[in-house]
Amino acid sequence: MTRFIPDIVNNIAVKTGYSKKDIKTILDYMREEIIEMLCNNDDVNLKELGTFKLKQRNERIGENPLSKEKLVVPAHRTVTFFTVKTLRDKVR
Repeated sequence: MTRFIPDIVNNIAVKTGYSKKDIKTILDYMREEIIEMLCNNDDVNLKELGTFKLKQRNERIGENPLSKEKLVVPAHRTVTFFTVKTLRDKVR
């Protein structure tokens, strides 16, 4: 089952007694801070969860799977997330 931000907000509100509005505001600020840090080329380590890192992808030749046409995929940065071992072990 896929969960979304409102599910997280509701669960935290029930467990802590804080208002849903306050929790949503905090999560929004947290998301914006993570984005800003990544835009500044910083890694973001969330203890007990994992680390967001930027990865540079080089330019490469790709292929359209339908037309088999060759095309150039430009170099770009992408975000990766590496989970901590304790989280991987709990999920397994």
